[in-house]
Amino acid sequence: MVTARSAKTLLESFEPDRWATAFAPAIEFCDPRTVGMGSVHGADALLPGIRALFELTADWSTRVDEILDLRSDALLVRWTNFGTDRASGGAFERNLCILWTFGVDGLLTRWEQSEADRDAEALARFDELVGSNPSVSPLGKGRTKEGSVVHRRVRPNAATANWARISAVIAARDADALNSLVADEANVVNHPMHWTHGRSESLDVHRALIKAQDGALVFEPLATLGDSLALGHQRISASGATGEKFDIGPYEVEHIAVIEADERGCRRYSEFFAADRLGDAIVRLYECYADLLPDGTARDRAAATARSVAAMLGPYDPDRYAPALALAIEVVDRRTLGTWSARGAETFLQHVRAMVELADTPTMREDEVLSLQSDALLVRRTHCGTDRAGGGAYERPFIDLLVFGIDGLLTRIECFDADRDAAALARFDELVGRYDAASAAEPPATRLANAATRSNDRFVNAWAARDWERVAATFALDFRLSDRRSFVRLDLDRDQHLESLRLRFQMGSSRVTSAILATRGDRLALGRVRFELADGYVGPSDTEALWTCEVDEQGKRVTMVAFNADDLDAAYAELDERYAPGEAAPFARSAAGVRAFSRALAGRDWDAMTALYAPDFIMRDHRPLGWETLRG
Repeated sequence: MVTARSAKTLLESFEPDRWATAFAPAIEFCDPRTVGMGSVHGADALLPGIRALFELTADWSTRVDEILDLRSDALLVRWTNFGTDRASGGAFERNLCILWTFGVDGLLTRWEQSEADRDAEALARFDELVGSNPSVSPLGKGRTKEGSVVHRRVRPNAATANWARISAVIAARDADALNSLVADEANVVNHPMHWTHGRSESLDVHRALIKAQDGALVFEPLATLGDSLALGHQRISASGATGEKFDIGPYEVEHIAVIEADERGCRRYSEFFAADRLGDAIVRLYECYADLLPDGTARDRAAATARSVAAMLGPYDPDRYAPALALAIEVVDRRTLGTWSARGAETFLQHVRAMVELADTPTMREDEVLSLQSDALLVRRTHCGTDRAGGGAYERPFIDLLVFGIDGLLTRIECFDADRDAAALARFDELVGRYDAASAAEPPATRLANAATRSNDRFVNAWAARDWERVAATFALDFRLSDRRSFVRLDLDRDQHLESLRLRFQMGSSRVTSAILATRGDRLALGRVRFELADGYVGPSDTEALWTCEVDEQGKRVTMVAFNADDLDAAYAELDERYAPGEAAPFARSAAGVRAFSRALAGRDWDAMTALYAPDFIMRDHRPLGWETLRG
């Protein structure tokens, strides 16, 4: 119980005096980051640093984004610090991996922190300090059966955050906090138990776990879709539970779950599957994603993709596969001892029929999700059966990469050896683009990097690699282009724009260069693009334009506006006009002030600029030859 109180104190608030009660006198603190706090020994030495941080910031708060591992005496989480710098008034956000270990008295004995994207090293360090625990899940906590770390691609969203908060509340034994984490209209479907229930029963289940001896809920996120859906592995356990009419010994229950969170981050829907039914849960994730989309082309595509996923992850049956296949499907076997590749649906189905004839009761089992998007799936699978000739049972593990087209049909399958995770993930990125923008596989971060600039990088790189599939994959299904250049004046949808692009792409000497000029939020960017042709129809040529681009939640382009190369003011105005009603909406007054200042400056309107300053305005210039302090 002391450990639970210490964890609750550290997770609930940032108050140095409260935190002090959770620290062991000889606590060890280690922050090896380049701009970290170094190493400190003892609570008396650590607390002044924490108090200094508290005094330098305002509105400090923390959010647990993901639990990477959890034991009765240790916790490893990915979390985010928020606050406002008191000196400058600027907001800040820090993403970290936090490792805590607790002593026999329940007090915090060790605190280590690292960058949020160093989870593999953090997990290794966790195992080094408290010992590995291969029984966390059928495949281990983020590990394969052989024990190697799985670098799974999961983008945190509202559903993973809800899962993390519920786990933390249970660890802290805070039953009252559960009420704010479950929506009033919550529904739960539990397939192994064959029952359905609502909010009150769901809260009862979690409260019972809080009351149990050493009750814990550990989750491992496997994949997300959109901002509100997550697929994960969940384990609940306790060393015992006692009630008026029962006395239960140690127990442990594992499930695969699909979770939906509402716009407030509360859990609205949960659906649980047996731990060996990962394929069923993946299908349900795609179905839920389609159900949440508004009526229209995107929803139709998502629903068709869900049907194709259901067909391909179902029984090993060529007749079941057939409706999910595009006529021109490409199949590439990249395994070391790969035996086949195919072009066309009928050729692929002939191979599947041959396998059915050679084996009794062939089946396919889904073991691990490596990456997942609305139009692609990378999964580790096992093909099982009995050889008809010899009578021996066999198992063939491998990695399957499935890519779906704009009609939801399967356009590409690639197979890899089961231990070639890195190669399979790299190929996934090449074909459909990286979903997890925080990973090291993305181009090095710059001060202007965001989801829109990364989309631009993928487009330019795909063009240079002469990979049309990757070029086309950077554009969302509902993409629109507004070309406002004085000699063009066109509005094009995705197919029309791609047709125009392909004419230039098919000229082997074509080259694209692009420079980023500005960004707004995470989804908007402004840049300059140049198309060069060494052997065009009328000889060498080049065109240059300014563009603004907006991407969707998957990093795919949904809107582009093109301008004359010298029309920079119009391009910036378009960028700001798109930013204001979107990501800038919560800061509408500040954004309006910035736009008004920009307009006044561009128009040399001194009176309008003066009106934007408060009478008691203060400016401090810290440069050696600066203006020092100006008032009014």
